[in-house]
Amino acid sequence: MAPTMIDKKLGEYIFDFTSPLEPEQGTFLIANPFLPDPNFKHSVILLTQHDEEGTLGYILNKPLNLPALKLWEGIDILGTYLGYGGPVGSDTLHIIHRRPDIIGAEAEIMPGVYWQGSFEKVLKGLKSGELNPDEVKLFLGYSGWAPQQLDYEMEEESWFVAPAYPEQIFEWSAGSLWKNVLKSMGTKYEIISNFPEYPALN
Repeated sequence: MAPTMIDKKLGEYIFDFTSPLEPEQGTFLIANPFLPDPNFKHSVILLTQHDEEGTLGYILNKPLNLPALKLWEGIDILGTYLGYGGPVGSDTLHIIHRRPDIIGAEAEIMPGVYWQGSFEKVLKGLKSGELNPDEVKLFLGYSGWAPQQLDYEMEEESWFVAPAYPEQIFEWSAGSLWKNVLKSMGTKYEIISNFPEYPALN
């Protein structure tokens, strides 16, 4: 869904909302501040796949506050991140991590960052202390696009794309991730990061 641009103007500034990069595996997809879809408002999504078969990724900055014992026995003692990965497959569990030697993996997203593996090995590693809670993130659901769907949304200027780095994924605070990733992209995007949450009301 295309953002409401309000003539791409806020105060004295007129902005070009085209993305500096094209989406690809191992990049961040960052929601335009005018994007109206509540599923993706102020989202930062780590793309784990972008090819002719479609696009898949995980929202990194929507932590879940759910009764842990209703999900998996023992998850309340893990001390690791559990987040809303996106609106698709909300009953499925996904893993992004830094320890394929302990957890295993289906793919390396970028150097040092891995996708999927064994949840049982996550539990075992965390309980034994062999795995640090900061080395793994768990997600319920994922964000997905059909072939060429994301390309169309990029043409609508719904998203920015930025390089992604392991420390941003595992060490930066989820609460300020959208703002801080934009700020890291340069002056223009730092200004955009300070847009009010509901620009149409200003």
